[in-house]
Amino acid sequence: MTAMSRERMHWTSLLSHQRLGGAPASGAGPRSEFQRDFDRVVFSSAFRRLQDKTQVFPLATNDSVRTRLTHSLEVASVGRTEEELKAANVAYKAGRFPFTANPRARCNAETEGMVKILSDARTDRILGVHIIGPEAGTIIHEAVVAMEFAASAEDLGRICHAHPTLNEAVKEAALAVSGQAIHI
Repeated sequence: MTAMSRERMHWTSLLSHQRLGGAPASGAGPRSEFQRDFDRVVFSSAFRRLQDKTQVFPLATNDSVRTRLTHSLEVASVGRTEEELKAANVAYKAGRFPFTANPRARCNAETEGMVKILSDARTDRILGVHIIGPEAGTIIHEAVVAMEFAASAEDLGRICHAHPTLNEAVKEAALAVSGQAIHI
């Protein structure tokens, strides 16, 4: 079992423990007292915010992946934002694809939101991916893997995506970086 799997299992265990008032599920692995206290504070404050209807719930603590979940739309991002790139004077290209043009989103009547991909203007290496829309927290994983392997927007756009899926929006946004989007 990988460290990430153990961590996810621990989070699930902790969430069910706090939600149901029961004991954590077995298999969560040993945790230090500091880790247990830290998790208790983080998750209890997250649940308070949800109960207060602020609509923010942290899903990841990794600095490179910022993910938030709201009641009706999800927001997920990895890498740098346009503001950060402008402040650092980095030349970049942006590709955007709205979920209104995605067949699966239209079938599910979840057309709000978009995918935006930022890539280096010279090398086309992906610098950031930002998603607002249905299943954003699930869709972002493809971009995380691409960035870990220093993929270009063209690489991401050439990957075969099943149809109809929400992940097609990532492919379309990657193609839009070079002005080659198919469905817009």
